Amino acid sequence: MGWYFENNYVVEDDHMEYDARKVVYIDGYEDDKDEGEVVATVTLTKHDDIVVDWHLNYLRMNDGALEIIKETVANLRKEALMYDTRALEESFSAHGMTLTLLQPILKEKRDVFWYGGELATVEKDGETLYLYANGDVIGSLLTNDRTDVLDSFKDKGNNAYRHDVDQYLKNDDDLKAALLTDRLVLENNNWLEWFGNDCGYYSIVDDSDDVIDALEPSGVLELFKEFEERGIPAL
Repeated sequence: MGWYFENNYVVEDDHMEYDARKVVYIDGYEDDKDEGEVVATVTLTKHDDIVVDWHLNYLRMNDGALEIIKETVANLRKEALMYDTRALEESFSAHGMTLTLLQPILKEKRDVFWYGGELATVEKDGETLYLYANGDVIGSLLTNDRTDVLDSFKDKGNNAYRHDVDQYLKNDDDLKAALLTDRLVLENNNWLEWFGNDCGYYSIVDDSDDVIDALEPSGVLELFKEFEERGIPAL
């Protein structure tokens, strides 16, 4: 008699135990039974903790159950690194806009340096604006004593290609420190830029290098007004 397991049932709610962001149910099915049972739950809390709660203790040593829990924990650890955009999306909705993120934004890597290409769209009254991380990113990361090159990178396609820089710079604080001390030498860097459809060459460069700051709803409303005032539809 064997078991097989699934982790397809996911609940995202604010009222659950552990102050959860997400709960993944590990369901197990015995070969001779039609209905499954909850083997365990794996919870990602709002404090980015991960909690495994076993419901069927006699399966704690089952290789299949352990493997799917390991996979689920790994997926939730990745998600814990992501910026939780639900409040931001709700804020856009309250301002009569719809925000769609096209790339995951990391909580500790909000600087445009880490990104490339189309990041988000914002729709309002049938019009759309597009936020891009735009421009070539070319540079080198030096050793602490500035005597050798740890890593070099060249991204001319807005692909967010930074080679192995993220092995050495873990977040925006590391990035800023490396720039301030000339440990990170950039020949070219990118920027955040807003486009409207059918706008020809017209665009608006955002004042911020922080992706989340650029997505401030009141500021985006002003961008819609500016596009409209110039007579160029953001469609």
